[in-house]
Amino acid sequence: MEKATKGGITFIDHFKKNWGWWLFGGLYFLTFIFFYTAISQGFIFDSYKRKLDEDHKKSVEFRMKSTPIIINYLNSLAIETNANRVFIMEYHNGKSNSTGLQWQFADLTFSNDNTDHSMYNYVDMPLTDSPHALYLHRNTFFVGTIEELKVIDKKLALRMESNDYEYCAMMMIYGSKLEPIGYLALSFKTVPNKEKDCMNSVMHKYITALTPYLDASNVK
Repeated sequence: MEKATKGGITFIDHFKKNWGWWLFGGLYFLTFIFFYTAISQGFIFDSYKRKLDEDHKKSVEFRMKSTPIIINYLNSLAIETNANRVFIMEYHNGKSNSTGLQWQFADLTFSNDNTDHSMYNYVDMPLTDSPHALYLHRNTFFVGTIEELKVIDKKLALRMESNDYEYCAMMMIYGSKLEPIGYLALSFKTVPNKEKDCMNSVMHKYITALTPYLDASNVK
């Protein structure tokens, strides 16, 4: 029994002498890697979450400061063009399909007349079901009667007609990286006196002024 014990001790001593330190070192290294990775991931996640929270706060503050400036521009544009309604439709990725492919929608986010509850008819408009959005993407600008709009997008034209509009103008808004932000739109209850080229020029002027307040790249 004593020999067996000594033999066992000898084997253990032999194993420790030849492999023990390597095994111990390997286990120590793996343990270190495990805890380091866990701590690092936790730190990275916390840092990422803090960054998201900070970015969200900056974005909200930017939007709040920009809103009265944007509304002032829309009011000025309404006066200059005699438009009954001036508004901005902004694009957003509100949902996606099961593979993660984004769907795009448009919301009426700014208007010169926020007492007009018809604005709630222009929320979550799917661009895949909005032919005028494709037209604007290809041509940048539309101006004409509601009857002319029916040729492009009958559903939108009927919606505007139900709100007693006879004429409208729309122009794309692009960000600093040329990504589509949405479009600026004017609607009239009577046909305006302005020529189409003049309307184009006036809207382009205001879009140049408005874009910095709609572009997230300007959030600091």
